[in-house]
Amino acid sequence: MSISLSEHINNMKKIKQELLDADKPVFLASNSALAQFSERVFTNGQSTSGTTFNYNSTDALYVNPKKTFCNTSALKPPRGKTGKTKFKNGNEHKTTWVESYKKLKELVGRDGSKVNFVAFGDLKSDIENRNTLTTRKVANAEYKISSEFPENQGKLRGLMNKYKSVFQLSQKEEEIYKKAFDFEYLKLIRQKLND
Repeated sequence: MSISLSEHINNMKKIKQELLDADKPVFLASNSALAQFSERVFTNGQSTSGTTFNYNSTDALYVNPKKTFCNTSALKPPRGKTGKTKFKNGNEHKTTWVESYKKLKELVGRDGSKVNFVAFGDLKSDIENRNTLTTRKVANAEYKISSEFPENQGKLRGLMNKYKSVFQLSQKEEEIYKKAFDFEYLKLIRQKLND
Protein backbone atom coordinates (compact mmCIF):
# COMPACT_ATOMS: atom_id res chain seq x y z
CA MET A 1 0.00 0.00 0.00
CA SER A 2 1.41 3.36 -0.95
CA ILE A 3 0.66 6.69 0.65
CA SER A 4 0.84 10.15 -0.76
CA LEU A 5 3.52 12.67 0.19
CA SER A 6 0.99 14.78 2.09
CA GLU A 7 -0.15 11.70 4.07
CA HIS A 8 3.49 10.87 4.86
CA ILE A 9 4.12 14.46 6.03
CA ASN A 10 1.01 14.35 8.21
CA ASN A 11 2.11 11.01 9.70
CA MET A 12 5.54 12.44 10.46
CA LYS A 13 4.00 15.53 12.11
CA LYS A 14 1.80 13.25 14.20
CA ILE A 15 4.81 11.15 15.25
CA LYS A 16 6.78 14.31 16.08
CA GLN A 17 3.94 15.60 18.26
CA GLU A 18 3.60 12.26 20.06
CA LEU A 19 7.33 12.28 20.79
CA LEU A 20 7.25 15.86 22.05
CA ASP A 21 4.25 15.09 24.25
CA ALA A 22 6.07 12.11 25.76
CA ASP A 23 9.14 14.27 26.54
CA LYS A 24 11.34 11.21 27.01
CA PRO A 25 14.27 12.78 25.09
CA VAL A 26 14.02 15.91 27.25
CA PHE A 27 14.02 13.89 30.45
CA LEU A 28 16.98 11.68 29.46
CA ALA A 29 19.00 14.61 28.08
CA SER A 30 18.36 16.57 31.28
CA ASN A 31 19.81 13.75 33.36
CA SER A 32 22.95 13.71 31.17
CA ALA A 33 23.42 17.46 31.61
CA LEU A 34 22.68 17.20 35.34
CA ALA A 35 25.49 14.67 35.82
CA GLN A 36 28.00 17.06 34.20
CA PHE A 37 26.54 19.98 36.16
CA SER A 38 27.00 18.11 39.45
CA GLU A 39 30.64 17.35 38.69
CA ARG A 40 31.37 20.99 37.79
CA VAL A 41 29.61 22.43 40.84
CA PHE A 42 30.27 19.91 43.60
CA THR A 43 33.54 18.28 42.57
CA ASN A 44 35.30 21.20 40.87
CA GLY A 45 33.51 24.12 42.59
CA GLN A 46 33.31 26.08 39.35
CA SER A 47 30.98 28.68 37.92
CA THR A 48 29.60 28.31 34.40
CA SER A 49 32.72 30.09 33.09
CA GLY A 50 35.08 27.73 34.97
CA THR A 51 36.14 30.16 37.71
CA THR A 52 36.16 29.30 41.40
CA PHE A 53 35.01 31.39 44.36
CA ASN A 54 36.96 32.23 47.51
CA TYR A 55 35.35 32.30 50.91
CA ASN A 56 34.80 35.83 52.11
CA SER A 57 31.85 35.32 54.42
CA THR A 58 32.20 36.13 58.09
CA ASP A 59 28.79 34.67 58.89
CA ALA A 60 28.93 32.30 61.84
CA LEU A 61 27.11 28.98 61.77
CA TYR A 62 26.12 26.15 64.07
CA VAL A 63 27.21 22.69 62.96
CA ASN A 64 26.06 19.30 64.15
CA PRO A 65 29.23 17.15 64.46
CA LYS A 66 27.14 14.02 63.83
CA LYS A 67 26.19 15.29 60.37
CA THR A 68 29.58 16.58 59.31
CA PHE A 69 32.06 14.74 57.09
CA CYS A 70 35.80 14.29 57.60
CA ASN A 71 37.60 14.74 60.91
CA THR A 72 35.03 16.14 63.34
CA SER A 73 37.17 15.91 66.48
CA ALA A 74 37.65 19.71 66.51
CA LEU A 75 33.86 20.11 66.65
CA LYS A 76 33.43 17.86 69.69
CA PRO A 77 32.09 18.15 72.23
CA PRO A 78 29.37 20.42 70.83
CA ARG A 79 29.68 23.93 72.28
CA GLY A 80 28.20 27.37 71.87
CA LYS A 81 29.74 30.69 70.91
CA THR A 82 31.28 31.18 74.36
CA GLY A 83 32.87 27.71 74.28
CA LYS A 84 30.56 26.23 76.90
CA THR A 85 29.18 22.75 76.32
CA LYS A 86 25.96 23.36 78.26
CA PHE A 87 23.26 25.98 78.17
CA LYS A 88 22.40 27.97 81.31
CA ASN A 89 19.53 25.55 81.96
CA GLY A 90 21.99 22.60 82.02
CA ASN A 91 21.03 21.08 78.66
CA GLU A 92 23.95 20.03 76.49
CA HIS A 93 24.64 21.68 73.16
CA LYS A 94 23.92 19.51 70.11
CA THR A 95 25.74 21.81 67.70
CA THR A 96 29.08 23.62 67.68
CA TRP A 97 29.40 27.33 66.91
CA VAL A 98 31.93 28.05 64.14
CA GLU A 99 32.97 31.58 63.14
CA SER A 100 32.67 31.00 59.37
CA TYR A 101 32.31 28.32 56.74
CA LYS A 102 35.96 28.74 55.80
CA LYS A 103 36.90 28.04 59.41
CA LEU A 104 34.64 24.97 59.43
CA LYS A 105 36.45 23.61 56.38
CA GLU A 106 39.79 24.10 58.11
CA LEU A 107 38.57 22.51 61.37
CA VAL A 108 37.45 19.31 59.62
CA GLY A 109 40.65 19.09 57.57
CA ARG A 110 39.24 20.11 54.22
CA ASP A 111 40.50 22.68 51.72
CA GLY A 112 39.20 26.09 52.78
CA SER A 113 40.88 28.03 49.98
CA LYS A 114 37.89 27.94 47.63
CA VAL A 115 34.16 27.39 47.72
CA ASN A 116 33.22 23.87 46.64
CA PHE A 117 29.53 23.86 47.61
CA VAL A 118 29.79 20.66 49.66
CA ALA A 119 29.20 21.41 53.31
CA PHE A 120 27.85 18.12 54.58
CA GLY A 121 27.33 16.37 51.24
CA ASP A 122 23.52 16.33 51.56
CA LEU A 123 22.78 18.57 48.58
CA LYS A 124 25.39 16.91 46.36
CA SER A 125 24.08 13.47 47.27
CA ASP A 126 20.53 14.62 46.68
CA ILE A 127 21.28 15.91 43.18
CA GLU A 128 23.36 12.89 42.21
CA ASN A 129 20.82 10.41 43.57
CA ARG A 130 17.94 10.58 41.10
CA ASN A 131 15.70 8.74 43.58
CA THR A 132 15.54 11.78 45.86
CA LEU A 133 14.83 14.26 43.07
CA THR A 134 11.33 15.07 41.96
CA THR A 135 11.09 15.71 38.24
CA ARG A 136 7.88 17.56 37.55
CA LYS A 137 6.67 18.38 34.06
CA VAL A 138 5.89 22.10 33.86
CA ALA A 139 5.03 22.20 30.14
CA ASN A 140 5.92 20.38 26.96
CA ALA A 141 9.71 20.02 26.84
CA GLU A 142 10.07 21.72 30.23
CA TYR A 143 10.81 20.03 33.55
CA LYS A 144 11.44 21.38 36.99
CA ILE A 145 13.82 19.29 39.05
CA SER A 146 13.66 19.72 42.80
CA SER A 147 14.70 17.94 45.94
CA GLU A 148 12.11 16.20 48.05
CA PHE A 149 13.95 17.43 51.16
CA PRO A 150 12.89 20.93 52.28
CA GLU A 151 16.31 21.49 53.92
CA ASN A 152 18.08 20.99 50.58
CA GLN A 153 15.52 23.14 48.77
CA GLY A 154 16.44 25.98 51.13
CA LYS A 155 20.18 25.39 50.69
CA LEU A 156 19.84 25.45 46.94
CA ARG A 157 17.76 28.66 46.98
CA GLY A 158 20.36 30.36 49.17
CA LEU A 159 23.27 29.20 47.01
CA MET A 160 21.48 30.25 43.82
CA ASN A 161 20.93 33.74 45.23
CA LYS A 162 24.55 34.09 46.32
CA TYR A 163 26.31 32.35 43.41
CA LYS A 164 24.13 33.04 40.38
CA SER A 165 26.77 32.03 37.86
CA VAL A 166 27.15 28.55 39.35
CA PHE A 167 23.68 27.03 39.38
CA GLN A 168 22.89 27.41 35.69
CA LEU A 169 23.90 25.17 32.84
CA SER A 170 27.28 25.99 31.34
CA GLN A 171 27.82 26.08 27.59
CA LYS A 172 29.40 22.62 27.77
CA GLU A 173 26.43 21.25 29.73
CA GLU A 174 24.01 22.76 27.21
CA GLU A 175 25.96 21.04 24.42
CA ILE A 176 25.78 17.72 26.32
CA TYR A 177 22.04 18.26 26.69
CA LYS A 178 21.59 18.98 22.95
CA LYS A 179 23.66 15.97 21.85
CA ALA A 180 21.81 13.65 24.25
CA PHE A 181 18.46 15.08 23.17
CA ASP A 182 19.28 14.60 19.45
CA PHE A 183 20.42 11.04 20.09
CA GLU A 184 17.34 10.09 22.15
CA TYR A 185 14.95 11.88 19.79
CA LEU A 186 16.33 10.11 16.71
CA LYS A 187 16.26 6.80 18.59
CA LEU A 188 12.57 7.29 19.38
CA ILE A 189 11.78 8.27 15.79
CA ARG A 190 13.46 5.09 14.54
CA GLN A 191 11.51 3.01 17.06
CA LYS A 192 8.27 4.72 16.11
CA LEU A 193 8.85 4.17 12.40
CA ASN A 194 9.60 0.48 13.02
CA ASP A 195 6.36 -0.02 14.99
